[in-house]
Amino acid sequence: MRFEPDGRMSYPHWDQSLGPQAATWTVTEDKLCLSISDDRRRCYRPVLNGERIELFDQLGLMQIAVVAVPQ
Repeated sequence: MRFEPDGRMSYPHWDQSLGPQAATWTVTEDKLCLSISDDRRRCYRPVLNGERIELFDQLGLMQIAVVAVPQ
C-alpha cells in the first residue's frame, strides 16, 4: 500500500476482484487512521523500527506489519 501526500491510499498490486480500492488516511494525535468507507474507519498506533512499520490496534495487538520501501 502507498500513502499519497493528498491523503489517498493506493495499492500498486490490487486485485480488482476484491472490489474498489478507494481508501484515505489521516493522522489524529498519535494515531494513523485508515478509512475504507464512510462507516469503516480504523485507527492504529504506529511503531517505527528502522524501515519496519508496525500498526497496533486499541487493544495493543499488532494488526499490520510492513517494510517501508523508498520511492
